[in-house]
Amino acid sequence: MLRFISHSFNGIDNLAIWPTLGFVLLFSFFIGVLVWVFTVDHRHLDQMARTPLNDTPGNEEL
Repeated sequence: MLRFISHSFNGIDNLAIWPTLGFVLLFSFFIGVLVWVFTVDHRHLDQMARTPLNDTPGNEEL
């Protein structure tokens, strides 16, 4: 089975670029999330964390 799959991929040019591209996209997303975590307003995050608990009517702080 593996021989069939590897034989199918032999005819595709530039196949090695896809793992590299996937790594670059994943790494970029990870760095973007880290930047967002360190630059987000923490008061906003605290307010969003309490939102499900604020179920009293007329308590719309958003």
